[in-house]
Amino acid sequence: MGVQSFFVLNKAGGLIMQRSYSDRAPRLTQNDYIHLASTFHSMQLLVRELSPVSNARECGGIARMEATTFRLYAMIAATGVEMFVTCDANPATAPAAGAHDRMADFLKEAYISYTDYVLKNPFYEIDMPIKSEPWDAHLIKIVDKYNRVGS
Repeated sequence: MGVQSFFVLNKAGGLIMQRSYSDRAPRLTQNDYIHLASTFHSMQLLVRELSPVSNARECGGIARMEATTFRLYAMIAATGVEMFVTCDANPATAPAAGAHDRMADFLKEAYISYTDYVLKNPFYEIDMPIKSEPWDAHLIKIVDKYNRVGS
């Protein structure tokens, strides 16, 4: 499948978690990741405002973006948390037909594990950066599962 990076943004668009899962993922500074996350959040807000759907809440914003160097899949949860994942655009390793559905499933599974491992943690404060080793370990399993399925 070629999952490269995974991002979680809070309701205000702040980056609360980013992990890279591929050697091909660009290596950026923490400031670059924060800038990327806030830019994506701003684009999401614009898309939701410009949507032809009458109710902005019904518009899910950007679900997929394709470029020559990567593919991005995104999800906004009912709680306002945004998650997005970048994947290879290389035809040899890129997601094949039905990839959008698989990556939507990946994001749903990641969100479910977020609720299980992060939100149920009594020491976690909402909208703060996520530091959870159990969730990190579970995310690696999810990424490996979806990388195997796409191979």
